[in-house]
Amino acid sequence: MSRPLVITDCDEVLLHMVRHFRAWLAAEHDIEFVLEGRPFVQSMRRRGAADWLGEAEMWTLLGGFFDTQMPAQTAIEGAVAAVAEMRRAADVVVLTNLVDARRE
Repeated sequence: MSRPLVITDCDEVLLHMVRHFRAWLAAEHDIEFVLEGRPFVQSMRRRGAADWLGEAEMWTLLGGFFDTQMPAQTAIEGAVAAVAEMRRAADVVVLTNLVDARRE
């Protein structure tokens, strides 16, 4: 007998990623992060610069954040308990848009 499958995103669904990412970019890279309806790639620029960072640099920064800052992430209130409850009756898969090398 198969179980239902629940698929969820991680960032801003299970974890508060954006506020931690914004603080890390500012402190470690002097980059401002302004997410105002723009595509994610057009949300980062060096302080005082007019141009947004390029897509390759965005992915490098996201990867560096994921590799070094995951222990600092905080769960959205109720998310851990909700996933635990769902796992009682269903298989749960958490997706992220990071590259396959980080899928585990």
